[in-house]
Amino acid sequence: MSGVINGAATVTFVASGSMVWPQAIVMTLGAIFGGYFGAHFAQKRPPSWIRCFVLLVGSAMTVYFFVRAYR
Repeated sequence: MSGVINGAATVTFVASGSMVWPQAIVMTLGAIFGGYFGAHFAQKRPPSWIRCFVLLVGSAMTVYFFVRAYR
């Protein structure tokens, strides 16, 4: 279902001409490699490490975007 939803969104963005191709290609490659290697890495580490990593990255991104939006 997720693939269908993302596919529909992609078709909509491409059809409307609002796709920014260089960034879209980088994000696609990052998602593919990150999904594969991230899953491989996550299986070799304790779940508590993965949860901590996800919380730290999410918190850092939240602070970054909040500060950037209100500068």
